[in-house]
Amino acid sequence: MRSLGLTYEAQTNWSEAESVLRKVLALRRNRSGNDDVQTLYAMRNLAEALEGQGKWAEAEVLRREELASWLKRAGNDDPQTLYTLERLVGTLEGQGKWSEVENVYREGLASRRKGGGNEASQTLSEIESLAKVLMRQRKFRETEQLLDEALTPAMVRQPSSCNLLIQRVELRGRQGRWQEAATTAALVVEYQPTDQYRYHALAALLAITRNRPAYETLCRKMLTTFTNTSNPYVDERIANDCLFLPDSGVDLEFVDNLADKAVSLGSGWSDAPYFRAAKAMSAYRLGHFAEAIEWGQKTLKGSIIYANAHAYAILAMVHWKLGHKDVARAMLDKGDSLTPSILPSHQAVDLGDSWGAWLIARISLDEATALIQPASKTESKSQKP
Repeated sequence: MRSLGLTYEAQTNWSEAESVLRKVLALRRNRSGNDDVQTLYAMRNLAEALEGQGKWAEAEVLRREELASWLKRAGNDDPQTLYTLERLVGTLEGQGKWSEVENVYREGLASRRKGGGNEASQTLSEIESLAKVLMRQRKFRETEQLLDEALTPAMVRQPSSCNLLIQRVELRGRQGRWQEAATTAALVVEYQPTDQYRYHALAALLAITRNRPAYETLCRKMLTTFTNTSNPYVDERIANDCLFLPDSGVDLEFVDNLADKAVSLGSGWSDAPYFRAAKAMSAYRLGHFAEAIEWGQKTLKGSIIYANAHAYAILAMVHWKLGHKDVARAMLDKGDSLTPSILPSHQAVDLGDSWGAWLIARISLDEATALIQPASKTESKSQKP
């Protein structure tokens, strides 16, 4: 009977799985008691079926009962105990019980530090998890304190610090602390030289801080390292990254080919608007204004806020270059309304998990603002009697 329930789970037929696995659990309880290993596995299986249907509260009851039994049978550090604790955290996250998740991670961190020290891999993993849940609750001061305590100068020199450095980039990026984030992101790239996403974050940070020499060097490195892929996300990122600033010294036709690959391979993907915005920017950099307008308008058919903000910035610049000044101003206003500029602050700003997408849009909006607004002010002055 258990195998039938697991088959239903594998098919994501959650209601049938729940019905079967409830019977399995009842049988196990009657035959072997609540703390028998097979009973605990039956609890685990039923909890998964409940979670598949969003029945988080019922699943939590089973997870906690299972955890209590594993603690009694095997202790804190047994693999089954740790696995069950991990699953309980997922159940709590499913209900948005972030303070309880935080408590679990704090207890786990204390245990890891006691057993393995501050620099053990499991300790570092607990710190990373705790940092994530603290940021989820916007407890930025506590997050920074936690990371600062762990990332000692000696620790930062070790590649094992990389995941914590990534959390530091996330923290500073969410708060708009661009220069600090860029410094840390550069170190992350050193430690993870084959991870394209790390270059992607660094490129945007170098662009927003106007570190052109480092930005151009990074673009050249990306174009020789990551262009032989069939992944539209990678193609889009590389293309976008090399187009953040005008005259970045790259082969624009080569970059345009990457943008073409992204919109072709990812045409039916949910993130396709990002790919289209990259193609629109590529066309703009090449001076293909009609094509840039076409791809910008295609982007706006989607509903992804930051992709649309990016498209409005591109359309604003294109229309300005074509002399359509009222249209350009209207496009810029729409983009600004979707992605307002911010003043960096240690506490007052939170751009959220999507701060990277916000940043990409804002870089282009800042370029459009620099192109349009000074000229607009000059025009206004010249029209005065």
